[in-house]
Amino acid sequence: MEKSKSTVTYEERKKVKEKILETISTELEGIEITSIFITTLLKEIVSDLNSNQI
Repeated sequence: MEKSKSTVTYEERKKVKEKILETISTELEGIEITSIFITTLLKEIVSDLNSNQI
C-alpha cells in the first residue's frame, strides 16, 4: 500500500490562504457597513420616539 503524498505546493497553499484572508476581509467590511447602517437606523428611531413622531 502506497502512502499518499501531498501534491499541493507551497505556492498553491499560499494562494489559497491569501484568498481566504481576502474573503474574510471583504466579509468584515460588509459587517462593518451593516452595523453602521443599523446604528444609524436605531438612532433615527430613538430620535423619532423622543419627539413622539411614531
